[in-house]
Amino acid sequence: MLFPKFRRSYLRQQWEGERRSTSNWRRVGGDNSGAELKMLARFNNQLVAEEARAIGPAV
Repeated sequence: MLFPKFRRSYLRQQWEGERRSTSNWRRVGGDNSGAELKMLARFNNQLVAEEARAIGPAV
């Protein structure tokens, strides 16, 4: 039970780091058209898929 929660927090940490770097990049003047949202969606889909895979056989 502890492991998935740890993994989720680790991925969220990773995402926070990505978001910080993209916002810094935008401040420098890059055009970041929805890249953050796409990235967040990708992380979220990955988590959902992993959880479904973990739960799958038991259901």
